[in-house]
Amino acid sequence: MASKPLTARRVETIKTPGTYIDSDGLRLVVGKTGRKRWAYRYMRDSKSTDLGLGSYPSVSLQQARLDRDSHKRLLAQGIDPKLQRDIDARRAKLGDGLVFTEAITQCLDAIEGGWSNAKHRAQWHRTLAIYAEPTLGPLPVCEVTSRQIAAVLQPIWTTKHETAMRVRQRIERVLSWAIAMGYADGPNPAIWRGSLEHLLPNLKRSHQVQHFAALPYADVPTFYHALTSLNGFAALGFRFLLLTACRTSEARLAQWEEINWDQGIWTIPATRMKSRRPHAVPLSTEACRVLMAAQAKQHSVFIFPGTKRDCGLSDGAFLRILKKYFSELQMTPHGCRSTFRDWAEEQGKYTRHAIEMSLAHTVQNHVEGAYLRTSVLTMRRPLMEDWGCYLSQVPHD
Repeated sequence: MASKPLTARRVETIKTPGTYIDSDGLRLVVGKTGRKRWAYRYMRDSKSTDLGLGSYPSVSLQQARLDRDSHKRLLAQGIDPKLQRDIDARRAKLGDGLVFTEAITQCLDAIEGGWSNAKHRAQWHRTLAIYAEPTLGPLPVCEVTSRQIAAVLQPIWTTKHETAMRVRQRIERVLSWAIAMGYADGPNPAIWRGSLEHLLPNLKRSHQVQHFAALPYADVPTFYHALTSLNGFAALGFRFLLLTACRTSEARLAQWEEINWDQGIWTIPATRMKSRRPHAVPLSTEACRVLMAAQAKQHSVFIFPGTKRDCGLSDGAFLRILKKYFSELQMTPHGCRSTFRDWAEEQGKYTRHAIEMSLAHTVQNHVEGAYLRTSVLTMRRPLMEDWGCYLSQVPHD
């Protein structure tokens, strides 16, 4: 037999813990401490859900019935009352919403501590300011859609594909931060798989990767010999770059405290390495000659100081040498690593392990990587010494 609906008087006087049914799913729950609260039980997709409606006496019997009726109307429209309440609460929390431009700033404040290069923030801001902010900047992050992101990327997707990919990745990172902070709901509209892949052409197969131009290794002794005739730290740094097969930033910002003269090793700290691991470079006899030449010319913490006091060489120092003295050569400073690799592989006497580790490439196989870390210097020292001898030989006319 169905129980009678509750009355205001009964709700006020009930003391015994338990659940008291009103009508149409409305219930009064009395706890062991005497605290009373309202709940609305409903069925959706064959699943029972209890939705809290507040505590008594803050919410009266009459108000609880009105709230229940509003939830029943949502159910009649095919809307889950609990889900809709969560959406409404989020909207109330966000108000007008955190806009994309402000999200960029807050996201960068949160993540830039893990960057080794202070210029990354400027690069992020610049690319997003140029390509993303004109469209997305004033929008609340919770309202950014995949179509809007595709519209941002479309003009540069085929003409500047590498830039477009970076912009997409940075938009995705900002929106992932916004989702994690509760400013927007997932899924992230900037993700490629399942989202933007349906709005933009997939250029992975057709897009040709533009490698850095590299000098043929047969020509590199002549180039190296020409560098020895130039004065200045930029020329010395370029020679050191060639001799060590390192990346340009690692050579430009090298410091004296990183050199172990007794062991003949240059240890690049993790903060300057792409892999975020320290990298030990065996120094050839020729590399040590370059270091001694630099040491005799100045007294700075940087091995190859730039024009500004207590700073290493600038980003464009090596490129300026190429433009000024070797404009006829099709090469880039970073391409020198490819030149080294080509020479080493052609010799046929150095292991792939030694070559890859000399280039500070990360080994994907963890067991293999552990082995390489224990034997790397033994394998690489003769390789780097032979490379130094090859570079410093007197070229034939």
